[in-house]
Amino acid sequence: MRRHALVVCAACALVIAARDVFNAHIGSRLVPNPTAPENLYACGIRRPAFLCDLDGVLGPFGARRVAAVLNDANTNVRIRDARGKCDGARPNVAVAVVHSAGELVFSEAGAVAGARSMLDRWGVAASPECRNGVAIALATNDRRVGFATGRHALRWVTDDDARAIIRDMKPYLRARRYAAALALA
Repeated sequence: MRRHALVVCAACALVIAARDVFNAHIGSRLVPNPTAPENLYACGIRRPAFLCDLDGVLGPFGARRVAAVLNDANTNVRIRDARGKCDGARPNVAVAVVHSAGELVFSEAGAVAGARSMLDRWGVAASPECRNGVAIALATNDRRVGFATGRHALRWVTDDDARAIIRDMKPYLRARRYAAALALA
């Protein structure tokens, strides 16, 4: 009987570990991959998109607005690469929104680590050789925004651009207009 229980527990641990591979970490919160059909409801969206509003911060209309902007950027924008390797590739932009990261002290570095986790675990970089993804993690109650870019995305979104985008988002974030801030980004 004990051996059977250990086998079942080991199998459960493998299933949990396998599911965790695609979850991004924002602080101590697990944010599921929104492109997987089984996660649409949890992410507050109706169709697969690189948006997960885990706590319903954006509301249904805000989530649809941000998802539409993301889908437009992910399908209609093309990268021009003088080196030719990634010329014509599509960027992928992903957004995760939570009320709180679930940590006592959530730093800006923690928000950036959350965005980096989205790049790595959600497969935001459209192609492995281009690594052209951009991820934004927003923790509203913690007042933190994390911005991470893939290696080749740095050619068209520099660190200065990321700081300018976050600076432009701040008036909307202060006014609690989170969907407007993310649509602007």
